[in-house]
Parts: sequence; structure tokens; C-alpha cells
Amino acid sequence: QSDAVEELLNMTGMRRVKKLVVSYFKRSIALNKMSPENKKKNQNSINLNFSFLGNPGTGKTVTARLFAKVLHDSGMREDNIFVEITAQQLKDEGADGFRKFVQQAKGGVLFIDEAYELNPEKDRSGRPILSELLTTAENNRHDLSIILAGYRDDMEKLYETNDGLSSRFEVVQFDDFSKSEMVEIWEKFIE
Repeated sequence: QSDAVEELLNMTGMRRVKKLVVSYFKRSIALNKMSPENKKKNQNSINLNFSFLGNPGTGKTVTARLFAKVLHDSGMREDNIFVEITAQQLKDEGADGFRKFVQQAKGGVLFIDEAYELNPEKDRSGRPILSELLTTAENNRHDLSIILAGYRDDMEKLYETNDGLSSRFEVVQFDDFSKSEMVEIWEKFIE
């Protein structure tokens, strides 16, 4: 049982995202029923780093916060930690600052909004962060989840700069809300 799963399922729209969250929650329940040896073996094959792609207002940040709780509730992450930063903050802090944020998020989730700003072709200060990000995503995959978020086109350009991103981050597409979903969101908002 997870209040975060229930909250996400009660949100308007986002069918694709909801399916993913429920899938991971069910998978974690199955893992928790396994012997410690089998659990460790199967856990190694699960990627818990994600790239949330979508237009503004499609729920990427809210979902990331809830998904961090789901990962904790399911036992996939030890701590209910959610560290939220922007790519610009990371560039301002440099590689040492990135490692500091990673330490703060250990056991939980590190969320990097506007991750496309790390594109080294647009700004060279993104290159060392991107290098650290790839290493961290691989070497800390058992005790840290990283969620990148951004607009699809800009994120695709970031992915083109380094093949390692696609192998370390599962892409989750956030669709735009339909007109009827927008009306439903508005009605919930004014209640």
C-alpha cells in the first residue's frame, strides 16, 4: 500500500505515466517476496534512473516528487529523500557541487529540472556535470535514483551529445492534457 501511488492514480490524465508507476510498484512487491539472494540478483537488472520528457505543465515535477515516495514505499529506495535542483544550479556549483547534491540524495532521489541546460554544445560548463552524471547514474544505481526532466526536443538534443544517457535513463513521455482533462483539472482546482 502506498499513499503516493493512490495520489498519483487520482491525478487527471497521465495514463502512460500511471502505468509505469504501477508497474514499478508491482515489480518491487514481487522483489520483496524473493529470497535475499534472488532479490539482489533481480534488483541489479532494474534501472531506476529516468528522464521525464514533456511540455510545461504536464506534471513532470509533481510526478517526480510522488514517484520518489513510491520508490521509498515500495522498498526500492531506503530513504524518503527528494533533492530538487535545476541544471543551471548544477552548472553554477560545478562538479564538486554536483557531488554534494548526490550525497544529500543518497538513499533517495535526485531530481534535475531543465536538464537540457547541461548540453555541452550550448554551454561548455555542462560537460563536467554531464560526465559526473553518467558516472553517478551507473555507479550509484543501487542507492540513488536520478530523474532528469525537460522538454522533449531539448532533451533529445542533449541525448545526441552522449550515447551513455540512453542506456542509463529510462525515458518517460508526459503527454499534453486533452481539453476535457484541462476542464477536469480546473474543476478540481476551484473546488
